Amino acid sequence: MLTTIPIRPRALVLGALLLALQQVSSFAQTPIYWIGPDNGSYNQDSNWDLGVPGFLPGDIAVIGSETQLTGIATLNSTPYSPGGLILGDVADSAGTLNMQGGSLDVQAQSGTTGRIDVGLAGSGTLNVSGGTLTSVELIGHIGSTVNLSGGNITATRIAHLNGTTTLTSTAVTISAGTLVLGQYSNYSPSVTASGVPLMQVTGGAALGGQITMNFNAGQSASVGDTWDLFEADFIESNINTIQATGIDELPAWQTFRLKTVDTGSGRQRGQVELAETLRLRVNPENGELSIISGTAGGVSINGYQITSNAEWLDPSAGAWTPLPTASGWNQANVSSSQLAQLKSSAGGLTVSQSAEVSLGTPYQGEINSLPFGTRPGNDLTFTYNTTDGETLQGIVELESDFYNNLVLTIDPDDGMAELRNDSRYTVPFDSYQLTSVAGALNAAGWDELGSAWQVANQTLVDAGTQLAEVNPDSRRVLGPGQRLLLGTIFPDVATIDPTADLALLVANSDRDAAIRVANAVIRVGDVEPLIDQPGDFNGDGIVNLGDYTLWRDNLGTANEDVINNAGNGNNVVDAGDYEIWKSNFGATAGAVQGVIGNSVVPEPQAMALLALASLALTVIGRTKRG
Repeated sequence: MLTTIPIRPRALVLGALLLALQQVSSFAQTPIYWIGPDNGSYNQDSNWDLGVPGFLPGDIAVIGSETQLTGIATLNSTPYSPGGLILGDVADSAGTLNMQGGSLDVQAQSGTTGRIDVGLAGSGTLNVSGGTLTSVELIGHIGSTVNLSGGNITATRIAHLNGTTTLTSTAVTISAGTLVLGQYSNYSPSVTASGVPLMQVTGGAALGGQITMNFNAGQSASVGDTWDLFEADFIESNINTIQATGIDELPAWQTFRLKTVDTGSGRQRGQVELAETLRLRVNPENGELSIISGTAGGVSINGYQITSNAEWLDPSAGAWTPLPTASGWNQANVSSSQLAQLKSSAGGLTVSQSAEVSLGTPYQGEINSLPFGTRPGNDLTFTYNTTDGETLQGIVELESDFYNNLVLTIDPDDGMAELRNDSRYTVPFDSYQLTSVAGALNAAGWDELGSAWQVANQTLVDAGTQLAEVNPDSRRVLGPGQRLLLGTIFPDVATIDPTADLALLVANSDRDAAIRVANAVIRVGDVEPLIDQPGDFNGDGIVNLGDYTLWRDNLGTANEDVINNAGNGNNVVDAGDYEIWKSNFGATAGAVQGVIGNSVVPEPQAMALLALASLALTVIGRTKRG
């Protein structure tokens, strides 16, 4: 079959030069632009402005350019060999090559480098499902997409990938002279019944960015499983994150990590392993520290280090229980900021589910002095040495429900939301903003604060991405333990994880406020209904000394919102509210349980109390009138 080649003026000139000089080294680099329809044939002259690239040395194929901003070419035969290939040449352009078969060889010729640029300045996508693709260099720029599901792909000098690279089948054969995964790279192999694709690198591999393990249906992962992803002469890894899709969420102590193993033939393999991470369990209430494991086999260690940047560790004999010197464990520079031991003799200590390591009660965190938002135990770090020669970062696991912050709890049954002040601080606020990445907020079930509170940005409320209110006149106060219900605002709690989807910002516009902004903790848990209990000023379900403290601190305030509207109903915090509290002292609301014991009701002197209340109300009244 004859193929018609467009006559190019430069071809005539170069032909004359060839005849005159009898040499082929004078050809220049020439971009050939795609002008064909989407999914048009790569190997058809009319789809290019000057015919199929590669007819003359130095031709560079460009799909997605100023000539035609978008283009999708399909290749299933063997065309000429161009000197370069660019997908997405300029800003706002998009170029895609779907290679289904045939052979495309991008060569260094007439000054070109034989390079494939995916997403040079625009958006580039390279899809290879069959055939053979060869180049000197394969460059996936930031934002690029390279999808490999079949065929053979080779970059003889270097493959530098800084976008998303997806390998969906072990049928893919991919190799490079040198491999670089940039800091913005997302290397995403599929885990299938037959394993994962292995990338062969002739020289070295420098790995960065992220790895995403995509597990196909029916595939699973257990601690100790490994997957070989790369083989090279040497491997340097700076991988930031390894995550997985297609499997159930793993507990925090099971993590994917990349390790380097010798092949036995002078080369190395980059191997992803699902490994256990040991945990340091901390009880801030009694100071207990324990090293724990989640598996029967456990982890063998020969050293550990615990540090506290707040210097809340007590290395004294009555607090810390170190591992015994008789077993070869030596202490290393212990102080109030560090507890550390190293094993000088051979072997190690296996920490497993049935053999945790108790270190006594050396944590002396001063919970009452913590600033708002700082959770007890957050000053600690934990590292350990394995008998395999690795030093690993452990997990600090707090055995406490005290967050020292505002906490938004979503009920797993109906999506009811509770905002609770889980701190020892009083938190006034005049605005709050709850946002959902998935747009999963249910405005129909929202219990607004009402009164002077105004809904902010109704458009976002209707879209399900935000629930927000602002009060330009006054502030709502949440005392320690006080809570309020926001309604059944998250009905999709069974399918969307609120801890990953939601964010709550609570703010106070008063520049002199002790707490200007609070980023609430999001958690899932049971939400009890609010049951009105007279005298329960902080809304914690128990009438106790905490309510008296809140009443005392707000005495004279012309708004009973600050005492949970649990007083005498005259909308002023006064002596009458104290009488309500006194007469209900010890009462509990609903399912809330509490041990009241023999607490004594504080009896302020009647005259002093009335005088103080009267003075406070007078000052407030004068301030408002003035």
